[in-house]
Amino acid sequence: METNFFKTILVLQVAGNWKINIAKEDTDKLIVSLLFFNDTVGDDARKKVPPILLKGTAEEIDSGFFEAIEQPVKDTAQLFANMEQFLKDFNQM
Repeated sequence: METNFFKTILVLQVAGNWKINIAKEDTDKLIVSLLFFNDTVGDDARKKVPPILLKGTAEEIDSGFFEAIEQPVKDTAQLFANMEQFLKDFNQM
């Protein structure tokens, strides 16, 4: 079986790290928790970013995973970049 999961992650072109947890909710449902984070950002507010939660059958998650996470992950990466830039600007004052 071949997937393009990791290639698709690279296509997002975001700076950060990923923690993915998959739990079985009941016989045919899954809960996927995806935490996108960046430990290089000096602002502790980065620790308050919540994970993205997806619930559904394996087929539902397979078919819509990247569509569901793409914009939130890009927004979070931009938030981290803004935090870091703010800290740099603040320290130059």
